[in-house]
Amino acid sequence: MKYMTFPSSCAFAGVANLLSFAGVECSDREIALEVALPYLFARDEQGGYLGGPMIQTKELFDLFLCPRGFHLAERKVTAADVPGLLPERTPVMLGLLVVPSQKHAVIYTGQDGEGRYCFLNNRRQDSPEPERLVLTGEALSGRLEQTVTLGWLEPAPPKAAALAPYLEESVQVFQDMRGDLLAFCGTAHTHQELQQALNPLFRPLLLDGISMAALLGECELEQLLSGLQTELLTALRSGQPIPAGALLPVPKLEQAMQMYFALLVQKRDSLNREKNA
Repeated sequence: MKYMTFPSSCAFAGVANLLSFAGVECSDREIALEVALPYLFARDEQGGYLGGPMIQTKELFDLFLCPRGFHLAERKVTAADVPGLLPERTPVMLGLLVVPSQKHAVIYTGQDGEGRYCFLNNRRQDSPEPERLVLTGEALSGRLEQTVTLGWLEPAPPKAAALAPYLEESVQVFQDMRGDLLAFCGTAHTHQELQQALNPLFRPLLLDGISMAALLGECELEQLLSGLQTELLTALRSGQPIPAGALLPVPKLEQAMQMYFALLVQKRDSLNREKNA
């Protein structure tokens, strides 16, 4: 069983568990570092921003899988189809509501003697959540969203990972995010507007950015981002409208973004030098 070792890494632990079934041992942390996860930023389908472990695409996981002779096969299905499709292959990764309103990547491992569905729960080792889930078909259906992505490993010709394009895109996305963050902090907002901006705008830097800085061992950046997160949450808990310039200390925010951006550019340039060597 491969456990989560950093926040929001259930899909990365899931890929590690899929590989373990195929005889390849690794951890979520090894996957994250090899694919340069701490340096990656992207946009979601709604135009918001994603950072670090919130980027969970087949293309990203294949950067780790393809050099090892695998790729991640995916199929989007309706929730009604899942109970009938799962027994066709094992293991399979999918998202379940492990607790109400909290979707989590799990690994389907087969059915027991009573026809119930068995899952590995990609959790932290010290989590109070169960390590294994055993669900009837009815219980399984009640824990699925309307559309479910099934993921499994398939053999593929080994191919070297090409990280450079992802870093190049991340540089541009980070610059856009920096401009949007500063613009947001420079104008007045209602409490509701702040709540709505938390995930699409602030999360990549002031939540996932903290765990990614920790993953890199960048203690100063981690502490700086954590302090900004505390100030953001204080403003959120106040429930009051936010005057222009009062949400976060802009010089401190600028310093954190400059430090993070420098790491990103350094990583991009290093990969480009390796590619051209």
